[in-house]
Amino acid sequence: MKQQDEIDKLIEWQEHQNNPGYWLTHLTFFEPPKPSRGFFIVGMIDVILLVPTFIFALVVFILTRSREILFLLIGLGVFSVLAVLRAIRLRPPEKVEMSQSELDAIRRAEKKEKKAKHNNKPKNYH
Repeated sequence: MKQQDEIDKLIEWQEHQNNPGYWLTHLTFFEPPKPSRGFFIVGMIDVILLVPTFIFALVVFILTRSREILFLLIGLGVFSVLAVLRAIRLRPPEKVEMSQSELDAIRRAEKKEKKAKHNNKPKNYH
């Protein structure tokens, strides 16, 4: 069933690849990305880097009351909030999906083992 969905997506793309207005209604900014190890790691790095930087800029602003630091603080605050909201929605991948060729290789190996077990039985010629 998943393969059919991928084929449908490809057919849809082929039909509408030269119609740029079509894809404006199909953008999904508010849906979480597909769970993958890469998205999870990048999301965690964002939070680990941005939140402490925001806290440091807040402390510096409190100590200096500088207008330039205020603009930096506002920008870092916005990006920190966005990073935290995105990190809340991210989940580490629960299972690793294998490609079709990897699944086929596993099935072939299982069949080969089953066949080897079957062939190792002693033959009774009586």
